[in-house]
Amino acid sequence: MTKTLTSTLRQPSSIVILVIVLAAAALLGTLAFEKMTSDLPEALAAAPAQQAPMTGTSRLGEQDQATLMQIEIGAGNLATELGNGDTGTANANALAGLATLSAKAGALGAGTPGDVRKFLAAEIRRARDAVRRGDVADASSTLISLQARLAISRTL
Repeated sequence: MTKTLTSTLRQPSSIVILVIVLAAAALLGTLAFEKMTSDLPEALAAAPAQQAPMTGTSRLGEQDQATLMQIEIGAGNLATELGNGDTGTANANALAGLATLSAKAGALGAGTPGDVRKFLAAEIRRARDAVRRGDVADASSTLISLQARLAISRTL
């Protein structure tokens, strides 16, 4: 069997077909890579501008770090509840939970940087507005983003 396979592959017609197939595969790979890389700058330009990561939260006092941790955990819990619960009940509970998160954000000490306070207020407001509109997916993704940003900020 091996002899017949190698002898078949050594035939000029088989070699030509193999070269054509390899050239076509290389061409398709090159075109796919070029398409992917040429669309990347357009996709980045169309994406909304991301806010700079919050820095300095690891240097906050112990009470403020605990409050940020509570906000982070609360945001994750609310996002999960919005994704899993009955819409009416989940929305009512989410509005109450967002009010609690807002109160906790307002209770942060004077040593908390202004950009952190503004970020928290904006994200909580954005999630609250999405819940009021009934856009559970947007509210949930906003809360997950808030949770992730707070988690990352602890390591910076």
